[in-house]
Amino acid sequence: MKRAYLIEIKPTTEQVSKIRQTIGVCRYVYNLYISKNKEAYESEGKFLSGYDFSKWLNNIHTKECDQWIKEVSSKAVKQAIMNGDKAFKRFFKGLSKFPRYKKRGSKM
Repeated sequence: MKRAYLIEIKPTTEQVSKIRQTIGVCRYVYNLYISKNKEAYESEGKFLSGYDFSKWLNNIHTKECDQWIKEVSSKAVKQAIMNGDKAFKRFFKGLSKFPRYKKRGSKM
């Protein structure tokens, strides 16, 4: 017998703001990963792995205008990169279509 428990959370306005910020940053990083891979694939015929993109992202975002990415959990950002990596791997295996950009309101 399996049981399921439904738990409702009631975040404060500050927590709601942080949750929305995290989701927005993850969407931005996922879309950035897709666009960088699209550029690399069209120009060089190569695929940028999630690990390589993560290293690139850590080194490139030292500018002040991109510090908002560092304000959210690094684990959430890493998971967004891994989701993009998995989408590209499925595409190259022929299991799915080319990864699409995520827009506000869509599920990851």
